[in-house]
Amino acid sequence: MSFSRTTKDELAHYDAPKECCKLAEIAGFIRMCGTLELAGKGKFTIVMPADTPAIARHFKKLVKDYFGVDAEIEIEEVKGLKSGTRYNLRIDPDNNSEAILLEIGIIMVRGGKNTFADGINESVIKSKCCRRSFLRGAFLASGSITDPEKGYHFEITCTTESLARDLKKLIRTFDDLNPKIRERKNKMSVYLKGGTQILDMLAIMQAHSQYLAYDNVMMIKDVRNRSPYRALRSIKEI
Repeated sequence: MSFSRTTKDELAHYDAPKECCKLAEIAGFIRMCGTLELAGKGKFTIVMPADTPAIARHFKKLVKDYFGVDAEIEIEEVKGLKSGTRYNLRIDPDNNSEAILLEIGIIMVRGGKNTFADGINESVIKSKCCRRSFLRGAFLASGSITDPEKGYHFEITCTTESLARDLKKLIRTFDDLNPKIRERKNKMSVYLKGGTQILDMLAIMQAHSQYLAYDNVMMIKDVRNRSPYRALRSIKEI
């Protein structure tokens, strides 16, 4: 199993202790991977694709706990470059999809009419604990971490530039994190380089077991790089 997959599996078993954090995590997940399907009469069905059954069950439980809504899970076989099984959570208008979109800030009321908002709604990330939870939801939706044996890279894919800018701003509220943005395949990516920054991010998201695993690999690599044999070889190469 990849390091990303193992990290997501750990996070999918984390229970946010506060109601505000549950909302922030749901908001992070829907904002990063959710899509809206027309359901007639100006209503929408929220569709949230999850990579694994654990992630699907996790957000089904979160939505049930916070909104009292029993989201439906559909299993879809995906073909192409990323073939495999996808687990789609669906919330239709009969299950208050519009109220959910309003509360997490994807729909805003302006001039008596509903309008769609891009970026991250400040109301769901007011506190530090909620910013942690939003990042956890965002990572579970569209994040990845390179195996530390191969390199140090963390990223979350965003659908728009505005969303990427807001996510970068959110990450920078934590000390010593310096995220950057790049465009790849018509999507924006917010990423971190450097083992220490990624360790901090794992701690922020509450991936404690993966933090220890990552830190252990970093220490072993550091010892290897400082070994007398390597130092002697480097001197000879000069």
